[in-house]
Amino acid sequence: MTCLHAMLLKSQKLNTTQHYIGSKAIDAGAIIDISEVTILENKSFLHNLSNSYMAGATMLLKYLDKFATDEVIATSQQDIAKRQYYTYPTIVELFDFYQEYSLVKQEDFTFAD
Repeated sequence: MTCLHAMLLKSQKLNTTQHYIGSKAIDAGAIIDISEVTILENKSFLHNLSNSYMAGATMLLKYLDKFATDEVIATSQQDIAKRQYYTYPTIVELFDFYQEYSLVKQEDFTFAD
C-alpha cells in the first residue's frame, strides 16, 4: 500500500528497506540497507511498484554472498517510532487515485520480440 499512498501524496521518492528478522515484530530488525526509487507521476501504479520491487531484489543480490557465508554485515538500528505504514486505501482514496493514475499502462512495459 505504500506505493499507492506515496503516489496519492505526490511523494517524489519511495524507500525500500532490507533488514534482519529477529523477532515476530513486523519490520523491527536491524537495517541492512535502504534503497530509494523515484516515483514517476506519468507512469502507472504497477510501473512504480515494480521499480520498488526491483530495488529490493537488487539489494538482496548485493548481500546474497555475504548471507551465504555468514559474513558480518554492518547494520543500523531503526527508530521504531519513525516507521510509516499505510492501511488499505479507503473507497475515497481509491476513487481519488483512479481520477489521477492508472493501475497499469501498456506503454509502461515494453517487451522484446
